[in-house]
Amino acid sequence: MVRENTYIKIKPKEVPEPESFDEKEVYAFFGLASYAAQCLEKALVNLAFTYTLTGKNIVSQEEWDALFEGINKNTFGRLLGMVKKSLVPLMRC
Repeated sequence: MVRENTYIKIKPKEVPEPESFDEKEVYAFFGLASYAAQCLEKALVNLAFTYTLTGKNIVSQEEWDALFEGINKNTFGRLLGMVKKSLVPLMRC
C-alpha cells in the first residue's frame, strides 16, 4: 500500500509593524504571541484526544470528559510525545 503525504497550507497572519515602540506595543505583541501559542496548544490537545479515541469504546459522557481532562492536563511536550507515538506507525505504511 502506497500512501501519499498530505500537506495543509496555512497562510500566516500578517504581523503588524511597531509604530511607536511604546511599552503598550510590547504588551500587545506579547499578547499576540501568547494567543498564537495557546491556539497551537489547544489544537495539539484536540489532535492527541482524537488519536487517543481510536480503538476505545466510550459509552458515557463522563468517560469522554474524564479522557479529555486527562489529556488536557498534559504539558506541551507530553502532548507532542503522544501525537508522535500515534503518527509514527502511520508514516511507516
